[in-house]
Parts: sequence; C-alpha cells; structure tokens
Amino acid sequence: MKGILFKPDMFQAIIEKRKTVTRRTAGLEQLNEKPADVAYLGCNNYQEYMFEIFFPDGTSTIKEVKPRYLPGETVYMKESYCSNCCVDENDTEVCYRKDDNGTCVKSRWQSPLFLPEKYARYFIRIISVRPERLQDITIQDVIAEGISPCSDSVNSVETMLSHYATRWNSINGKKVGYSWYDNPWVWRYEFELIERQG
Repeated sequence: MKGILFKPDMFQAIIEKRKTVTRRTAGLEQLNEKPADVAYLGCNNYQEYMFEIFFPDGTSTIKEVKPRYLPGETVYMKESYCSNCCVDENDTEVCYRKDDNGTCVKSRWQSPLFLPEKYARYFIRIISVRPERLQDITIQDVIAEGISPCSDSVNSVETMLSHYATRWNSINGKKVGYSWYDNPWVWRYEFELIERQG
C-alpha cells in the first residue's frame, strides 16, 4: 500500500473531515518545464492522462502520464512516530507525536516519511483524479483543501485564494517552476477518510 504525507495542520484537517482534496505535482515534471505550452487531451483506458507538449519550432509530442494514486486506491497517511520510546509504565510498541503527552523520548521521533504501513492509523480512499493548472482552483476547492471561509472579509474569495497560494508556496514555492505564480500542472486528488483496513 502506498503512503502519503501531509503537513500537520492539514493532517488534522483531514481527520476532522475539513480537507477532502489535495494537489500534487509528482510525475508532472516534464510538463512543468513550460506549463503554458501543454494541452490536456484526456484519459485513456489505462488510467494514463494524455498531454500534448508544443515546441517553439511548431512541432508537438504526446506525453502519457500516470498519477501516483488512482481512483479506488486506499492510501495510508504518514505521521511522525516513535517505536518503544515511552518512558512510563504504559510503554507501547508505537507512539505518535500528534498524541504525545510528554511521556515519549523527544530524541526518538521518526520522520513521518519513514512510517511503516503496519503502524498507520489513518487511511484515505482516492475518489477521483484529474490534472489541471494550479490557478484553475475554484473557491469550493480552496475550502475542500482545508482553508476556512473568511466571513469577516469584504474580499473573502480573494483572501481565501491568497491564503491558499501562501500555503502552496510555503510547501512547493522553493522548487523552481512550482510556485503559485508559475501556475504548474497538478494532480487534483479528491479523497475520503476511511476506517483502518483489516
């Protein structure tokens, strides 16, 4: 089973069912060299998404890309953990940083990147996948991405988009060609939180 990483605040938003969509760029590197010179053509029967890449000399080529996660697939959410690190009588096989009440040895926390599937507590099922340009996000999707509506702002739509762009840039903006302003191609994954399998 594949795993997926989220920032701690977005991990919490998923658990609280406030986040049901995520955007990812993995697998779209070639398209994002010059994202404006790419057209999306559709999806084939093999769940590969077809793009046409246009070159300055007037020629083009077709590129087929498969997303990392496919509709119907169950994925486990990775979180920071430690194994056998509690210092009290309630020693357990694994502890989670999210739940730590001060009984775990701080130096033993492991990166969520390395969480084995057997220790996973939370799972999502991919409902749908589609490619789109980052700035094509709708206000409904900004909310589905975990950004709370701004009821006290005159320009709430612009404010929410600005909050999303800021969050996107804090995660992806340091990679050349992947900032909000670069408007890269992304995979839009819609998902649902599900109970632990088995």
